[in-house]
Amino acid sequence: MNRQKFVAAAVVGLALCVAPSGGRAETETDTLSVIAPPSVQNWSENVFRQFERKVRYPAPMGTMPASEGIVAVKFNCSEDGVPSQVQLYKTSGHGDLDRATVRAVERIATLHPLPRGVGHDQQYIVRVLFANSEGYAQRNMTRLREDAARSNAWVGRSGATTAMLELVPPNG
Repeated sequence: MNRQKFVAAAVVGLALCVAPSGGRAETETDTLSVIAPPSVQNWSENVFRQFERKVRYPAPMGTMPASEGIVAVKFNCSEDGVPSQVQLYKTSGHGDLDRATVRAVERIATLHPLPRGVGHDQQYIVRVLFANSEGYAQRNMTRLREDAARSNAWVGRSGATTAMLELVPPNG
């Protein structure tokens, strides 16, 4: 059922984007297209999708199980949208996880377009959960989402949405 809803939404979106030509002569019109900046939620989801394509869970050494932990990386957005001043903010206690997260943030193609109310001087924090068991993931994911939503409340979002990337409040 969820798949049907997704397909229907995609078809409706496509239909709105395609203008019929119908063989009519085109007339010159003065139109102005304004694209509104994304919400924090939409922006966060987009950037996190980019991040997920770049991050690699480090292979365990020998017969050791894969490391688990939460890594926090803090960074800024350069004028051209590339993450800058990327630094480890909170270690997971596992250097391999920390390095993988920093490298993935450095490889994000762009943070543009920025969400409403956010400028280039903004600092960002991405918290990444590395889990090799479903139990560990479940225990920590809800808390991470709640923490991100609390951290982003100052931006003025409405509704009960969450974000995986945190925006550091000005002077915070």
